[in-house]
Amino acid sequence: MIYIIFLLTHYSNYKGEQYGSQSLLVHRRAEANAVLNIGGYIPAAILPVCTGYLIDVMGLTIGATAFAAILSVVAVSASLFVRTRLQRE
Repeated sequence: MIYIIFLLTHYSNYKGEQYGSQSLLVHRRAEANAVLNIGGYIPAAILPVCTGYLIDVMGLTIGATAFAAILSVVAVSASLFVRTRLQRE
């Protein structure tokens, strides 16, 4: 999904000549993979573990509510970030 958004926002001036081609990002593929690992997998692993500890300490209702609230804040902030980036370009 992020790769598709990246292509649409950064390479729209190619008018579809190389749309979807991996050759545009060959020299940056390792860096993009590292960013995805840090930016996606680590928070996705930490949040459920922390929620489990919170459920043990505070109870299921508070833990599940906190988990849903954190996911909602992350989703809204990510959508605002993408929207502002798309408007700028």
